[in-house]
Amino acid sequence: MKTLRLCLISLLFLSLCLQSCDEDDATNTCTGGNFNFLTVGNQWESSFFGSFFADDTLLMAEVLEEPEPGVFKLRTWSEPDNDLDDTYYLQDCGDYMLRSKNLPIMPDDKYMKANRAVGDAWSYTDRVTNVTSNYEVLEKNVSVTTPAGTFVADKISYYQTGAFNTDTMFISNDVFFVKYEGIIQYELISKNF
Repeated sequence: MKTLRLCLISLLFLSLCLQSCDEDDATNTCTGGNFNFLTVGNQWESSFFGSFFADDTLLMAEVLEEPEPGVFKLRTWSEPDNDLDDTYYLQDCGDYMLRSKNLPIMPDDKYMKANRAVGDAWSYTDRVTNVTSNYEVLEKNVSVTTPAGTFVADKISYYQTGAFNTDTMFISNDVFFVKYEGIIQYELISKNF
């Protein structure tokens, strides 16, 4: 009986050690270095062109804080009416930027692919709204001119499951959203970095 008890205690200890190693490995996979705009204090301003859904307005974004190492809180809002006020948590984690409305960010919160190639496709499901967004890289290194300057970006199709439209976005890992074309439209008009 004493030997059985000693074996069970040894197995429990070993499993706890292995679990600890797995948790350390999961944390270390979020090395970062892909999405350069993730710095506290960075701000963007985009013009939002009215459609039958909304009037012309400005879209604003700011990285507010780093509540955990490598996790950044991003606030987005609109001016002058502030109808689009929201916050998200972003983490540059390996080959993806993770995104969540709430902490903790989970490994399945794969929002934006970092090292994209033409033909790459992925889906992201928001855990709060349960809305699934589908992305596919159409072109790489497209030159896009906006009021904030000319940027090299990847052209990506964007489709929300159940929607009637497929839109196009231009994403740069250095400045994030450069331009968006579709049922709504916006483009970068200024940034502070």
